[in-house]
Amino acid sequence: MEELKLIIENKYDIKVNSIEQLNIKTYNKCYKIKSLDKEYFFKHLFNNETKNFKAKLIDQLKIMNFFKNKDIEIMLPIENNKNELLTEHNSEFYLLYEFQKIDNKNPDNWGEIAAKKLAEFHKIGFEFNEEVNTGTYQLNKSIPDITNLFHPNKDKRPSVISRLNDSEFSKRLEKDLPYLKELIIEISHYNHKAELGKKSILHYDLNESNILFSQGEFFSITDFDFSHVGHIETDLIKFARYASYCKKTNTINLNKFINYINIYRQRAKELNFEVIIDNRTFFTYLLFIPLRRLVYAAEQILKGTELEFLYDIDIEFLKNMKSIENEFMQIDFNKKN
Repeated sequence: MEELKLIIENKYDIKVNSIEQLNIKTYNKCYKIKSLDKEYFFKHLFNNETKNFKAKLIDQLKIMNFFKNKDIEIMLPIENNKNELLTEHNSEFYLLYEFQKIDNKNPDNWGEIAAKKLAEFHKIGFEFNEEVNTGTYQLNKSIPDITNLFHPNKDKRPSVISRLNDSEFSKRLEKDLPYLKELIIEISHYNHKAELGKKSILHYDLNESNILFSQGEFFSITDFDFSHVGHIETDLIKFARYASYCKKTNTINLNKFINYINIYRQRAKELNFEVIIDNRTFFTYLLFIPLRRLVYAAEQILKGTELEFLYDIDIEFLKNMKSIENEFMQIDFNKKN
């Protein structure tokens, strides 16, 4: 804690009285900082050690600043004594915010509010034309993320199955391979044909933790770790999947999923833009999201990381979703549920 205290005092000219680490589910380490007359929220950012990690952080702040200037409810970090939003110290990165009184629990209708806010977010994002290192995300270019299960990827990283060993998980993965390979080929085929519309800034991680409320009222959208330029449909599907997910059945509630899609569409219509509705594209992407994570989890497990629970959840979800494929293909998103 002493090092953090020195960073805050030296980089922000704030006299620190106390530091408390917060128990928040996130990759980052979060702290409540008290000075003589103010409270702050301090984030020590998880560094994934990729060569463009800092560039991506700068992109996120550029995107956040853009939305803040457009009067979208965004919490910007406090500038340090060099007038920078991002603080770097010994190759580690930090953000400091004013501490806000945020509700511990979101209202029951948080998903409906989030769907509307996402449409507003995309509408403003159409105007974004700044240079960003993350570039424009093309859905079909993400296919190597899943084909890496059995093919080396574009960076010549070996396939996941080439790393099989004699572990119990290796035997399990080998047993699942025929099913997963067939699914990957199917998804890759449809990803190339996906019907997608306009590009905007995407939040790409809008969930119950990233939409904040204060005294029951919407306060802010937060956490832009995965924001990039891309097709709005992918952001919408990812959000609706999360908001309609049923943990008990490990699948989505179709009625809730349809409802969130249509709330977004109605708000988009009010804002004079449209989202392309295509059942096959939607279903393909609903499978792609957990499959990409499953391939990542399998790779990490073979390296010795304890992520088998993630693999178990995702493969069960994929099988559950495939079991309702015909029903999903029959959905009429224009019909009120």
